[in-house]
Amino acid sequence: MKLLFRKTFYFHFQNLLFASGRNTTFLCCRVDKVERHGTVPLVSGVFTHQVWSSYHAESHFLLWFQKNFLSLDKDFQVTWYLSWSPCPACAKQVADFLAVHRNVSLTIFSARLYYFWDPEFRDGLHRLFEKGARVAIMSPKDFENCWEGFVFNEGRDFRPWDNMVENYQSLRITLQEILRYPMERLFRKTFYFHFQNRLYASRRNTTFLCYRVDREERPGTVSLARGVWRNQVHPTCHAELRFLSWFQSNMLCPNKDFQVTWYLSWSPCPNCAKQVADFLAAHRNVSLTILTARLYYFWDQKFRNGLRRLCEEGARVAIMSPQDFKNCWEDFVWNKGWNFTPRFNVGRNYQLLASRLEEILGPHS
Repeated sequence: MKLLFRKTFYFHFQNLLFASGRNTTFLCCRVDKVERHGTVPLVSGVFTHQVWSSYHAESHFLLWFQKNFLSLDKDFQVTWYLSWSPCPACAKQVADFLAVHRNVSLTIFSARLYYFWDPEFRDGLHRLFEKGARVAIMSPKDFENCWEGFVFNEGRDFRPWDNMVENYQSLRITLQEILRYPMERLFRKTFYFHFQNRLYASRRNTTFLCYRVDREERPGTVSLARGVWRNQVHPTCHAELRFLSWFQSNMLCPNKDFQVTWYLSWSPCPNCAKQVADFLAAHRNVSLTILTARLYYFWDQKFRNGLRRLCEEGARVAIMSPQDFKNCWEDFVWNKGWNFTPRFNVGRNYQLLASRLEEILGPHS
């Protein structure tokens, strides 16, 4: 499909906060090739979902793009104007594509947010953003650009509809809330997959860090904040360092004492361990407890030295016990009231990993 009809555009791209009767997603795309002195336009067009194949518009585009244009020795800038933001399945597929094809940058302008109150849809947008996509709400200027570039408009000017600007502002604020850092909680599947305490865990290339910050007061402690960080892809920044940057910018002050607790899916790498240890050495008013589900490259001496350095600077480093998994589930997972169900020899693996960590931190390791 080359262009949209005017009625189709006005009906399906109207930026209502709640839109009924619009069960089709339209994707207007522009593909540019990046050259030394700028970009060269390659193609533009419109995709929609294929009913006969159940492909959504985003999947349809990816198949077409990989077949006709994608080349590993070229860089591309792709721009989408979407009538609905992606569903969780499409968001995952696009995010996985961007993680593999670093030569493709993607900007997504969305007229409306699809099920923006549903945690899975929110997490999908979050994941796209973390994999490098620029995710934004279509502004009045974007609607005009879409009208001029993708609509059979017969030379007519774009006519804004009632409340277009007000709806844009409302949707923009909602998207900012969705994409804000840190995340509030994890989904159940994410927790069970990434926090399994296997001795050797494959396909778990992301570190999740669930944190709690308490401030010490005269009678006890006051809870200040909690949330979830994960590794950032573009630019690369590990979860531990993202927390430190956020904590120093938003909470740290020299005349207060803080207790920080981390639940980590992987123990820190040597670089993160060094930077966290240096932070603790410079800020003696911060105590840190690190509870980790698994040990990252525990046979590598650099990783072992990193854990030892953390302890030398005052961090408490321990393996997550079955009770710690239960606490993490209750505080940091969208559990819908379900109880934590231990999986894959949690207790046995805890004992084995705790013994391994004791060996690493022992005086003769």
